[in-house]
Amino acid sequence: EAAARTWPDEVSVVLCLDTSRALADAPRALAGPRRPPAGWALPEDAFAHRDSMITKYEVRALALARLGPRPGDLVWDVGAGSGSVAVECARLGAAAVAVERTADGAERCRANAAAHGVDLQTVHGTAPDVLAELPEPDAVFVGGGGRELEAIVSACALRARRAVVVTLAALDRVPAVRAA
Repeated sequence: EAAARTWPDEVSVVLCLDTSRALADAPRALAGPRRPPAGWALPEDAFAHRDSMITKYEVRALALARLGPRPGDLVWDVGAGSGSVAVECARLGAAAVAVERTADGAERCRANAAAHGVDLQTVHGTAPDVLAELPEPDAVFVGGGGRELEAIVSACALRARRAVVVTLAALDRVPAVRAA
């Protein structure tokens, strides 16, 4: 009935009839602006972060272009740190999940989401194990790294519908990530 109805331009309604893709047990609104934000790939000082451990804005711009977040999408930010990529995806209208293994990092993600006025689900846990509990993503950003990087990228590649974007600080990690 809703699909056949004529709606005015100002109505923004999203129905999630596939409960396996829902982000929460309770009904929620999809976080998405009516108009795109004035800018994206915000400068590092727009986010709280630890010791300059943040995806730099030039890298974030390229990652966002490859992720292509839009309303109706679900994007994971794995190894979120400050959650800058997840926040930017949410600012562009996508539902976003920030996965962070440290408690202070998870709290930083929440604080950055609040500071930018976006709805962001933050999961405090260690990838790849915690990823099994999440709904299927359209796109995944993998930042950080660590010993489990190859397993994390493999798990994400098996689940992402459209894209997996990985940023690396060391070139010697490229072959393992490509293989994954």
